[in-house]
Amino acid sequence: MSKLYICLLSLFLISCSTKIRENSNIPTIAFDLEGKPFCKDEIVCDFIPLETNEKSLIKKISQIEFFDNRIFIFDNVNHLFLVFDMNGKFITQVGDYGQGPGEYTLPIQFCIDKEKKAFIICDIDTQKLVYYNLDNYTYMYTENVSRYTYCSLLENGKFVWFYTAGFNSEGKKYYLITTDQQFKNKNYLCQANFTSHFGMLTGSLFHNFDKKTFFHTSFEPTIWEITTNATPRYNTSFGKHKLPPLKWLKEQESSSVGYVMSIQNTNYVSAYNLTENSTFINVLYYVNKSIYLGFYNKQTKVNQKYTYPEFIKYAEIDGAMSEILGVYNDYFIATLSPSILKKYTIRRNNLRIIAEKISEEDNPILCLFKFK
Repeated sequence: MSKLYICLLSLFLISCSTKIRENSNIPTIAFDLEGKPFCKDEIVCDFIPLETNEKSLIKKISQIEFFDNRIFIFDNVNHLFLVFDMNGKFITQVGDYGQGPGEYTLPIQFCIDKEKKAFIICDIDTQKLVYYNLDNYTYMYTENVSRYTYCSLLENGKFVWFYTAGFNSEGKKYYLITTDQQFKNKNYLCQANFTSHFGMLTGSLFHNFDKKTFFHTSFEPTIWEITTNATPRYNTSFGKHKLPPLKWLKEQESSSVGYVMSIQNTNYVSAYNLTENSTFINVLYYVNKSIYLGFYNKQTKVNQKYTYPEFIKYAEIDGAMSEILGVYNDYFIATLSPSILKKYTIRRNNLRIIAEKISEEDNPILCLFKFK
């Protein structure tokens, strides 16, 4: 289990700030019920093996988006942006590592601008956005921007920027700013009170659903909808597992160890991420090197929570399933490791057929699943 935790939890050791806030005027979505066993027939699964060749070798997928009958992937270990068709056949690589025009040095994510028909690589080392043509993948231009950790392109054409160290304005710090596409007209959102020399993130704190963008921090329960402003939509809770109190965070940060190392050995929630489809809100969170997966049914208001091994066992999804990376056509998207998959007796017929044709060194298999 510890190996899976290390594989899933990417630590960004960078300065961060947060404000602990409870909003009592909005509903709370609880992930507090121990999940009931279910059979594999309650989940629909599809699998897409990604073609493996010398130009498409993948170490770890941290971001994936389906767009215009293509699959866009970011490998955050090899720093590669790859494109596949809907059957997993490799199409091309976008951009390249380096310091020249159209190159990047420390990419953190990508965005797809449908209006400009652009694929945007976000480089946090050089603090720039590198634009490529979405149809032929050629370099278009580069925009220099202010320091940030993650960003998201809003439906209104604006950008929202998150920075763990906080954006300073009039003596206060904020987690977010929004700008127009010329990166002007800044609006500061989500004030932060707690600062740290180091921050622990498991991926972007933005998630999108129904043409809306949502944001949360690792230390507070409130989920915000982001437009020009930040509107609180709901709180999250995790049953017996609690978010770390502000007092504890400050005490640990002032110690010689720091909170990042301390929190991993406690029963506090160290980080969490959200994805969402038309029926479920999914949460993945970490407590004391264990991983939990929760599903809240928006229609029935019922939630179920599992440890990762429990969920994989009940769903019969063999092969060390990764964290959930996104949503496509109401399917949650994860990856399976061929090297581990080959060691199992595969229980799902459609996955078994794929497993028989691959080797342990092949690229990850995309796993798309949803509840019936």
